[in-house]
Amino acid sequence: MAAILEVTGLNKSYKDSSFSLEDVSLTIPYGSIVGFIGENGAGKSTTMGSILGSFALIQVQFNCLRET
Repeated sequence: MAAILEVTGLNKSYKDSSFSLEDVSLTIPYGSIVGFIGENGAGKSTTMGSILGSFALIQVQFNCLRET
């Protein structure tokens, strides 16, 4: 099945913090409904912000299925 979104090797860290995302990868199949669940400070907002382009990234690869 085709993936609507594929993220490979997402890395994000902050200068003045010990928090970082390291090598986050996910694949969302076409037609799926997805939710992020986790404790406060687990990186949900950072992950979504990185995918949406709100944060500068060190290294990541995105593949997104688009209809033309």
